[in-house]
Amino acid sequence: MLPYAGGGTISISSALEEERGEIEILSSDTGKALTDDRIRNIFKPSFSTRYTATGLSFAIIRNILESHSGRIRVASEFGIGNTFRIICR
Repeated sequence: MLPYAGGGTISISSALEEERGEIEILSSDTGKALTDDRIRNIFKPSFSTRYTATGLSFAIIRNILESHSGRIRVASEFGIGNTFRIICR
């Protein structure tokens, strides 16, 4: 676990799913949970919650993963935080 500026922690873990031939990488934080609206839009180009950001980061990440038969998912729970799940072959 790593501390971050908001006072919470970030955890990164990985697992090998041998039966499916996949690697799963989890990045979880204890920060403020994302709303359903933000989760729906987070992978759209130009979506950002900050005035100085371009909103391309997650769109680019998703496109790179999908072009290599991978995928990314996000889950968020109030009071717990956010989890990004990257699955690659």
